[in-house]
Amino acid sequence: MIPPVAIGDHVVHLGEVPTTMDVALALGRDGAPSGTVVVAVHQTSGRGRLDRRWDAPPGSSLLASVLLRTRLSPAKLTSFSLVLGMEIAPVLDGWLPDPCRLKWPNDLLAGDRKLGGILVRSHPDRQPVGDDSPVTLVIAGIGINVAAGRDDLPAGATSLREEGDGSVTVADVAARLWPALDLAWRRFEGNGGNVDLGGWRDRAAYVDEEVEIRLPGGVRRGILRGVDPTGALCLEDESGMTHLYLTGDVSRGPIPVPSGATRTTRDGPRTRREERRAGTG
Repeated sequence: MIPPVAIGDHVVHLGEVPTTMDVALALGRDGAPSGTVVVAVHQTSGRGRLDRRWDAPPGSSLLASVLLRTRLSPAKLTSFSLVLGMEIAPVLDGWLPDPCRLKWPNDLLAGDRKLGGILVRSHPDRQPVGDDSPVTLVIAGIGINVAAGRDDLPAGATSLREEGDGSVTVADVAARLWPALDLAWRRFEGNGGNVDLGGWRDRAAYVDEEVEIRLPGGVRRGILRGVDPTGALCLEDESGMTHLYLTGDVSRGPIPVPSGATRTTRDGPRTRREERRAGTG
């Protein structure tokens, strides 16, 4: 394989593109080294999770995708977006009055407003000749609202300038972010994808609160108890059973509920089996 480079050492700067994730994937398939970063001034088809559009005025946000190449299996990559959140949030703290919070699975929050998001996708890479070990291309898309005014952003969104430092620039954020991401990836891959997500829980929004999770087949309600080691959301139902979800859209319920307290929730409609029994954690 082509030797990797440190994240931030090879940055491809572009003007307007449909999405940096597509550009990074194309570069990866053409043999660009792991660690390559693609940054754009504007995306015309920027997307987040569930194919939601990412809209921001040109030049106002850090719009980047990091190309990574690994022999870790896709099953080992399920927690990587949470790991990225754990590393990005402390960087953003430097421009915020209060610590950046994390909303499962991939949102960066200032208070209850969305400051940014993370989207990780994996793809099979071309197999090296004479090598039987599969290689996976990982594309980590990152969008952070830096300089936009709130009127220029979607409802519920905000930016670093709106929340804190009025002088921060996209270049400032990028300069601090690349070394943090490089260290995060080296640790993650070096540990075989096995990570301690305690730092994510420390910043998690809505833990021990009533939430609902929207799924393709309906809605489930319960108490958010954190995540398991794979990054799956742990939702405790009214009987005390914990269900694990690897995908879904979480929104806040009305009442914080301490762990172990009496609570009343209503089950949403039954969906196809997306959960399994697990202990709380």
